Amino acid sequence: MQEGVDPDPVVVEFRSKDEPQFQKPDHDPHGEVPAAAAHSTTSCDRCGKIGFVPTHACEAAVGFLDDRGERELLCSECGSD
Repeated sequence: MQEGVDPDPVVVEFRSKDEPQFQKPDHDPHGEVPAAAAHSTTSCDRCGKIGFVPTHACEAAVGFLDDRGERELLCSECGSD
């Protein structure tokens, strides 16, 4: 990573817990749905919007997946500015 250069932010679509893929099925109200297991709750670093995002995006933003260092995690609205 170059000194003094901000790395590109991680831009993601924030999802709501009310979306169908995050709802528990009626036959298993205590289990965790696969979509919820693969997502984390976090907020946009610019506007503060809160929602579910893929866990791998969070890991990329904090620098766990590559050597680019910590990056901003932005919602799609802030990332398109």
